[in-house]
Amino acid sequence: MNKIGPAVVALGLSFASCAAPPPTLIPPVEVRSVEGYGSAAVEGQEAAVRGRFAFRFGADSRGRVEAFDPLGRTIYFLDFEATQAWFVLPAKKAYWENEPAELMSRFLGFVLRPEEVVRLLSGRWDAGPDGRSTSWTVQKDARGRVVSGERVTLRFEVREFFAGGGVPRTIFVSDLAAVARIKILELRFNAAGPASAPERTYLKTYSPVTWPEMVRFLNRDEN
Repeated sequence: MNKIGPAVVALGLSFASCAAPPPTLIPPVEVRSVEGYGSAAVEGQEAAVRGRFAFRFGADSRGRVEAFDPLGRTIYFLDFEATQAWFVLPAKKAYWENEPAELMSRFLGFVLRPEEVVRLLSGRWDAGPDGRSTSWTVQKDARGRVVSGERVTLRFEVREFFAGGGVPRTIFVSDLAAVARIKILELRFNAAGPASAPERTYLKTYSPVTWPEMVRFLNRDEN
């Protein structure tokens, strides 16, 4: 695998000066999707990411993560379906296609499926969307909030909550190959609209590339 350097995927900081105080958040009884903005700092053997991003994840295994430059222009985006995912670089009219777990591993150094992100950001881990138990072992505090969880070597720890219903605001995620600090700046539950673009016009107008080619594109833009 190729490592993406921190400067290559540094995200825009254009939202910093207008951030509002965090709201009180209480998730609905059924959380079907989460959507909002956040910041991430990830350091690992195969990935390094630092900056801000927009996201939308659904319990139906669909999702999208979009990175911006300081002027608010899209640098790249990740588009997820249940069995397929795409890393898209609009400036080069190029995309890399693979399984969702492989894309997430190349990008972050660990794997969180879209439905797991929904559970993580809503603080709801007792059961999945189908009502069955998840593969995670979680711990709760005296107030009943999920404060940490483990799945094999992957672990998360909530360091800060939004006021309200136990919704995480600052989260540390670690695995054998990577450590991440994620802070949620804005979050909405069950927003209208699809988690990802169903038409995917970029598949018709952009060129498929290999992962090494995508890394070269990104490194070329950095330099």
